[in-house]
Amino acid sequence: MLHETFTMGRHTGVTLEARAILADFDPSERRLTVYHSFQAPNMMQDILARHLNLPEHDVRVICKDVGGASESRCTSTQTRWRPARSA
Repeated sequence: MLHETFTMGRHTGVTLEARAILADFDPSERRLTVYHSFQAPNMMQDILARHLNLPEHDVRVICKDVGGASESRCTSTQTRWRPARSA
């Protein structure tokens, strides 16, 4: 019998598809439209509204077909909403 201990650092799933976020903020109406390669648009709408201090109904998240499910597309990290903050 052989016993070994393996240690690895933090890792994440890497999808074959490119990830992208396109955000457009209309300052006259204070409305944000986000095109996002994310599988949970309602969750992203809530997160963006909270982080950007906007009413949720003024944040529109559009997700086109993003393919199969994977954990890496159902999580929210700072890198996912940073472009919207910049808009």
